[in-house]
Amino acid sequence: MTITPRRIAWRNSWQTWYVGRIEPNGSGSLIAGHFRVAQPVKVFMACWFGGVTLFGLAFAGTSIARQSASWMTIVPLGMLGFGIALVRIGMWMARDDRSAISTMLAETLVAGEIR
Repeated sequence: MTITPRRIAWRNSWQTWYVGRIEPNGSGSLIAGHFRVAQPVKVFMACWFGGVTLFGLAFAGTSIARQSASWMTIVPLGMLGFGIALVRIGMWMARDDRSAISTMLAETLVAGEIR
C-alpha cells in the first residue's frame, strides 16, 4: 500500500509517501513499511547532481588547462546551489507529512506505534 498524507493545492514532488504492507501478527495485524519520496524525484536529483558535477569538473579542467578563469566555471556552482535549494525547500514543504501519515494510520486503524 502507498499512502500520502493529504491532497494539496499545488504540486510538491517532495511530498512524503508511506510504502508498506499489512502482515498477520498473532491476533491482529502489523503494518510494516517506510517513508520515502517518489522514485522519479530521486532519479531526477541523482541525474541533476551527477550532471552538474561532471560539467563542473569539465569546465574546471578546461580553465586549468587554459590557465584562465572563465565565467562558465561558476555556472555549475550556481546549478549546484539551485539543486540544494530545491531539495531543502521541497523537504521543508513536506516537513509534517510523516507525523500526519502516522496520525492518520493510528486514528483510522485504532493502532499504536511499535518501534
